[in-house]
Amino acid sequence: MVLKQAREPISPSALACRAKLTAAQAETLLSELRLRGAALDAGGAVVHADLVADAAGEIAKALAAFHAANPMRLGAEEAELAGQVHVPSSVFQLAVNKLAADGAIERHDRLLAVPGKGSSLPGEQLRLCERIETAIRAGGLAPPLAADLAESLGEPTERIEAAVRLLADRRAVVRLDARLAFHAEAVERAKAVAMELFAQAGSFTTMQFRDALGVSRKYAVPLLDYLDSIRLTARSGNLRRPGAKAGKRPG
Repeated sequence: MVLKQAREPISPSALACRAKLTAAQAETLLSELRLRGAALDAGGAVVHADLVADAAGEIAKALAAFHAANPMRLGAEEAELAGQVHVPSSVFQLAVNKLAADGAIERHDRLLAVPGKGSSLPGEQLRLCERIETAIRAGGLAPPLAADLAESLGEPTERIEAAVRLLADRRAVVRLDARLAFHAEAVERAKAVAMELFAQAGSFTTMQFRDALGVSRKYAVPLLDYLDSIRLTARSGNLRRPGAKAGKRPG
């Protein structure tokens, strides 16, 4: 009862205190609740299974609403859904894992989707995506901005941005912001350049990275910010040093 009333993950010691039990008594009862599936571990804390089930229901509703509003998108960003379901992150992850184990959702890298939803594009939209992907690939490490694509392809900027999101869902491009996206091949080249610079000196500046890519800061800085976000690089003052993922093959 105390665990259910907590409505959030709680440490075993705090649970024992609230239930007016000794730590040993509380742990004995928790072990039994875990066996029954009523108590779930959440990063050093415990949470009632009903809270996770409630969160799973909210995630399923939010995901269904997303697909209804975005029928051509492959799935919703996990972080976007987490912002709509107001539960602790550990509970959110337990709920997502439960839905995935039950087959109610499927993962596509950072995206979550209802099975069978958003898997195909109408012919017209598919052709636009192919034209945009071709243009972004041709741009290499200096790809056209959304406004440039809109002008060259004769399409509204909003339609271009929507198509770029679809391409990002399918990992054909990496969308760094609303205006700028790089083809996945170009991002791999940028990763390789960063690794080469690390091999040469152990660290590098933004200017060195820019010069090694042969592009302006307009493209080099967003790429570096992206590499920071995936922990391939780590910012240290004016320098980039190897991040946690730099020891692994870029990809």
